[in-house]
Amino acid sequence: MALFSQFVSSYASNNMTKSLLIIIPFLFDRLWYSTIAVLLSKPTVLNKLNKNAIWLDRIMGCILLLLALKVVLTS
Repeated sequence: MALFSQFVSSYASNNMTKSLLIIIPFLFDRLWYSTIAVLLSKPTVLNKLNKNAIWLDRIMGCILLLLALKVVLTS
């Protein structure tokens, strides 16, 4: 409930509202991750990902290093 407190009025304390606040994000997340999984599991996409795996790993590693550097320098 705390996550959606800005969207819920103070008098909306019935069970239907509480149920919807749980069910709607669950369904949207499920739809989003299922869509991504289906799209990324297609053979053409998988072949491209496998072919470029080394470069993708290097790019993601650089991004994570830059994020870590930012955390260290701003702390």
